[in-house]
Amino acid sequence: MVIDQLRKRVSNIAMLIPRRILRALFFSFCFIVLAVNGGICEEDLSKGIERKFLGFTINVSDKTYLVVKDANVRAGPKTKYRRVGKLQKGVRINTVGNVKGTKWIAIERNNKDFGFVYIKVLSRVLEGKLMSPVNGTIMKDGRPRCIYTLSFIKKTVFPGFSQIISDYTVVFACKIISKKIKFVANMFLTELPYKQKDRNIFQITVDLPNVTDKNGEIISGTSFFDVGRNLLTFEAAFNSKNSGDRVKYRSKARSIPEALKSAIEWKILTLLNQNH
Repeated sequence: MVIDQLRKRVSNIAMLIPRRILRALFFSFCFIVLAVNGGICEEDLSKGIERKFLGFTINVSDKTYLVVKDANVRAGPKTKYRRVGKLQKGVRINTVGNVKGTKWIAIERNNKDFGFVYIKVLSRVLEGKLMSPVNGTIMKDGRPRCIYTLSFIKKTVFPGFSQIISDYTVVFACKIISKKIKFVANMFLTELPYKQKDRNIFQITVDLPNVTDKNGEIISGTSFFDVGRNLLTFEAAFNSKNSGDRVKYRSKARSIPEALKSAIEWKILTLLNQNH
């Protein structure tokens, strides 16, 4: 409800103020949503907002993309429009939004409306850095079984590869089989699409280095975040040597913090179910 109210207010003024000021308002409202909505605000405020861009109506959406091949920037959302510039492969760009009913993305240059790029030459990039630690509670059988704090640590760049990951740590305090235990998990999120196979799907992995199965193997879990469908799919539940026991489960996730929390809670609930 809070997000809907803020979105309506932003939408009413979006047509009247410069983009750079509108973006600042988004960030200001985001802090409010962080306070009342558990850290979930990414893209929620801009969803459904429209404005004019070089004479065309766009759906406002502040996203980052990687240019995967040299591309033309055009004056309008069709190839028949004149070329106003070029983008080189490997460059990251921040977009303003997309033209309604098309696959053309609007971009700015020097804080001024610049032109349009076809989305098929772009690959989505996620920003994995969290503004602040995220807290959560894991429930089982109607009772809280674990509390945890998720914190961003750093970004890791792989030389020679087009991939960057965001690293996190998760501190748990749980009650398992009448015992209170504390442990730490490591997590990472790929900021570029998983194996570049699907430009909307990103990998999230949770490793529990201090929690082992009955064979002494480290427990790990991998899930995949489809930002196009706001869907998290848990493709595997396995340890480091045995990937035969696979579990499939899906959960809605509207933002990166929400996807990270769902991945954490799914992995720990799997562990609790194995030790009920």
